[in-house]
Amino acid sequence: MGFADRRYPRKLLFYEKGSKVVTAQVSSLATKSFDEAPLIPPKGAIERRKCADMRPAIAMKLPMPVYPKGARQNRMMGDVVVSAVVLNDGTVSDPRIIGPATHDMDAAVEEVATRWKFRPAMCGIDRVVTDIEVTVTFRMEY
Repeated sequence: MGFADRRYPRKLLFYEKGSKVVTAQVSSLATKSFDEAPLIPPKGAIERRKCADMRPAIAMKLPMPVYPKGARQNRMMGDVVVSAVVLNDGTVSDPRIIGPATHDMDAAVEEVATRWKFRPAMCGIDRVVTDIEVTVTFRMEY
């Protein structure tokens, strides 16, 4: 099918894990106006850029949380996974527990995560905001 000197398929298929989940039949093409308003980020939103040569954020200072007294006394161990945003100045913002262990361990990680410091991610020579995941492991030595 041709439109504005370009060729487009008449039938579109979308597969997920080997199974066809969407089939679309293209019967006509037309130029339509597009309202970009829904794509404008809200006030205060943090832009995340991607580029071909992007270098990830590198941990510079990761103070570890204090092993919670109750968990230590009960010989409890676990991993806490925290998701956070590394801003272009290397500070950490918006830490969230996405893989919890115990309430006390989670709270200890949340408390310390905002004090972490990173070398920011880079797109060429520009510092950029990026999302990270960090796993903090609580293990007892025997």
